[in-house]
Amino acid sequence: MASEVLSRPQDLDPTQWHAGNIRMQSLMSVPYFDNPTSPYLRPAGAMILSSSPLLAVGTLDSSGRPWTTLWGGEKGFISVMNQAMLGVNMVVDRRHDPVIKACRGSTDNGKIFGGGQVISALGIDLETRQRVKLSGKVAGAALNGVEGETTAHGQMVLQVESSLSNCPKYLNAKHIRPTIPLPQPEPSSLPLSPSALSLISKADLFFLTSSASGTHLSTNYRGGPRGFIRIVSSTPSSTQLAYPEYSGNRLYQTLGNLHVTPLTGIVIPDFTTGDALYATCSAEIHVSPAAAALIPRSNLVIVLTLTKALFVRSSLAFRAAADLSSPSPYNPPVRPLATESAKTISISAARHRHAHRPHEVDADRRPPGIRDGRARVVEERAARCAVFRRRAGRRLRAHERRGPGVAERRPRAQLHADVACSCSRVAAGRTGG
Repeated sequence: MASEVLSRPQDLDPTQWHAGNIRMQSLMSVPYFDNPTSPYLRPAGAMILSSSPLLAVGTLDSSGRPWTTLWGGEKGFISVMNQAMLGVNMVVDRRHDPVIKACRGSTDNGKIFGGGQVISALGIDLETRQRVKLSGKVAGAALNGVEGETTAHGQMVLQVESSLSNCPKYLNAKHIRPTIPLPQPEPSSLPLSPSALSLISKADLFFLTSSASGTHLSTNYRGGPRGFIRIVSSTPSSTQLAYPEYSGNRLYQTLGNLHVTPLTGIVIPDFTTGDALYATCSAEIHVSPAAAALIPRSNLVIVLTLTKALFVRSSLAFRAAADLSSPSPYNPPVRPLATESAKTISISAARHRHAHRPHEVDADRRPPGIRDGRARVVEERAARCAVFRRRAGRRLRAHERRGPGVAERRPRAQLHADVACSCSRVAAGRTGG
């Protein structure tokens, strides 16, 4: 898909649609509506941030490449000063965190850095599935600690220039707990190591940052069932990932940015081990039917070609409690690549059904109790349907006894239609009888 050039004055305003947004909305047949982005932090967004244990942060490095990281661990580490200022207290990996490196440069410990650096963020509470997007600039940041140590305690003040609260779709609920990171980077970048590939194959969430010619910086998430990110290739010459864009709020802010500047930075976290894969990529937007040719049953597919990556073990300052996690009710089944075998597709679909819809497994594999329960439901619906027929029959006979001259009574044909409609509703289970 050809990129769009930003040439209008309003393209520089983060609260207005730019040419890339308009183009994507046109491609997806979205009627025009005003951009809901606010030029300041609204009270509802401030409440979400104050209770969010995670903050995904994105910025551009000196070469203009986007990167994304993930900070947090416990609620309250984000302080809302006013509608235009945030304070963040975090434990970070000073050596390998790509956003810290891009903001810090060669600044020594204890010295202020990052002033004026463009930045975007996504405050997110996975337990309540609430999130709010931000963009603006770094007012100032500092790291404290011993220079030789890998981790450090940091503070950052963000100047908010736009904000937007978003819907909770495709967020898998997790309870976040703080921990101390012990970063251990793998020496190689590309191709990805088996550990990094394993992380991708089981991920149900990642964060990405995009921009439109250096403006409209946006950090957001993509979620779904485990395995929704597909590995297209992993060779010394090419490492590509693909994922389907599920239906959402139809703002197309991220895709609008990618339409203008097809570069993105991602972080894929492992909430169990604290491992993280950081990467900067080029992005291709595929719209149906090209999307369906890559991932069947998809209208939009994004292909990411990794240009630089870093896999760091125990990089994150938090973990998720395994016993308090639950999948999003909006998650569709995993959609494998068109090039993957039918066996892989059937296995992925079966795993999704067992994990997210255990009552929809094959009938011959249901436990006896579930099979019997299903039979009872069918019998109850048939019984209710018979009751409806008897009641309607009595009404019909009473109508005939009164004679055709009663104008206010419904005609015979309408009563027959009522009977058919009522029985079909009962058979479908849409009424309690």
